[in-house]
Amino acid sequence: LTITSSSFGIDIIEACDSYTWIDGNTYTTSNNTATYTLVSSLGCDSIVTLDLTITSLNASVIVINDTTLQSQSVSSGVVYQWVDCNDNYAPILGETNATFTTQTPGNYAVEISLNNCSAISDCYTIAVISGVEGLNSKLITKKLMIFL
Repeated sequence: LTITSSSFGIDIIEACDSYTWIDGNTYTTSNNTATYTLVSSLGCDSIVTLDLTITSLNASVIVINDTTLQSQSVSSGVVYQWVDCNDNYAPILGETNATFTTQTPGNYAVEISLNNCSAISDCYTIAVISGVEGLNSKLITKKLMIFL
């Protein structure tokens, strides 16, 4: 007579947004209670418990004013990198805060990262017209209108 034992194990998984486990279910939230029973090579039950941590990121941006954008994701540990959408999403040097303010017209987005997961926001247009540049643009427009 040969007696063999069941085996037990924990499947520790970290995933972004969702994870499809061996049981065929797709999980979208962290879960420590799912179990699945397999048959071992010796014909005994082999029970696996899922220890799942899901990281979901909100890459939405709030337009604060004509020159300032702010990431809606303010969770602890989030890493921010603002990018220039007109330059193939090139990182903007030194712009690693949740809030981004610029006086340079362009299209900008934020890439957020947490737990080896990342997401990028939609691009937002900053159309700054300020100071002398704005005054000169208005004067040129008025002069053109006079000649027409």
